[in-house]
Amino acid sequence: MRSKATLGLTAIIALAIGLYAGFLYGKENRIRTHEALNAVLWMQTSEEYKMSAVQAFRLAEVMVERALADPDWTAIPEQKNARDLQKTAVILDLDETVLDNSRFQGQIVLDNGQFEYSKLLQWEKTGRPTLIPDALHFIRRLQELNIDVFYITNRSYANRDATIELLKGLGLPVDADGANLLSRDTPPTKGSDKHSRREIVMKMHRVLLQVGDNLADFVSGGIIGKNATLESRAKTAEAHRNFWGTKWIIVSNPIYGSWEHVLYGFNNRWTREQKLKAKYTFVKGDKSP
Repeated sequence: MRSKATLGLTAIIALAIGLYAGFLYGKENRIRTHEALNAVLWMQTSEEYKMSAVQAFRLAEVMVERALADPDWTAIPEQKNARDLQKTAVILDLDETVLDNSRFQGQIVLDNGQFEYSKLLQWEKTGRPTLIPDALHFIRRLQELNIDVFYITNRSYANRDATIELLKGLGLPVDADGANLLSRDTPPTKGSDKHSRREIVMKMHRVLLQVGDNLADFVSGGIIGKNATLESRAKTAEAHRNFWGTKWIIVSNPIYGSWEHVLYGFNNRWTREQKLKAKYTFVKGDKSP
């Protein structure tokens, strides 16, 4: 006959197994997962992600030195007076280009939740992002070359002060008045499209390079909004083929971006289930043995 201690230990083990099964399988006896699980883990754990970022910034460093040597070089297609401008600049996006916010996304996965803009705004105020590998090294090299750094980000202008303090705390160069931080809705600009903010930079600077994680960080037109489609995005990207890897450097972001929003028609108020249903229509498979 088993002792009371043995029975007690058995009960504890059974309870632990039950709790784990509940966590893993959930209420419907299906294995628990999340549409962003692998993407978050790739960013947080894989050497492949880290080295892809290192690779991007090393390429950026090579190309920016080449750009300095060519007075006609510009990373803005519509900038026609590049040779006449004495100041030079590099434009960088912030989130998932310079700042790693994967813990914000990771918490969504752990909560089995979905993106909420109110939570993002709170994260911008109090979150603790880290640096993308080699981003700081690249930015410091720009400083050594006397190249001005501008951050064009869709972080909220209302959280501008918090963002300035965050950048300072991470050792990133930011003007005391935040002049080189162009957030979403920075006066007099409006909205998430970055074209008008790029224009602010290019008025006084020859833009040597743009670095971002989203097609919309580099160019406008058919990229975001209700009229954007996979075809319009492909057309815009292909039209600028000669810029990629030379004047435009992209940092990998498998978690989110306009590439994802276009799959559900930028219907951001849709439920998680509606978005997933729309996404599945784009998945290609092959049942061949």
